[in-house]
Amino acid sequence: MTKVLIIGGNAAGMSAASQVKRLKPGWTVVVLEKSRHISYASCGIPYYLEGAVSSIEKLVALTPRQAIQDRGIDLKLNHEATGIQPAEKRVIVQSAAGTSEETYDYLLIATGASPHTGGIPVSAKE
Repeated sequence: MTKVLIIGGNAAGMSAASQVKRLKPGWTVVVLEKSRHISYASCGIPYYLEGAVSSIEKLVALTPRQAIQDRGIDLKLNHEATGIQPAEKRVIVQSAAGTSEETYDYLLIATGASPHTGGIPVSAKE
């Protein structure tokens, strides 16, 4: 069986995982997410901080339960990819249970990026 491993469970990673399951329902799709949150609209965070969005839950597009039960995605929360061995098609994973490995046929890295502030101090609220 073909296995797709996706590192990162935010918008890009979960969109890709959902698309693979729609197009190839027989394939195994595993998503590694180092936090306990997935698929939130990070572009909406300023609206939450401003108070225009009353609850952070309103920024969530897909819950872990929906990803697992409704879409058939093998979602591994609190699992951090710490190394990639492309020749062996293997990813080293750290979780509360210790270090493990995930193999793959296809790998997608959808971890996002960190903003460059150019030395300007960043404050959520003044």
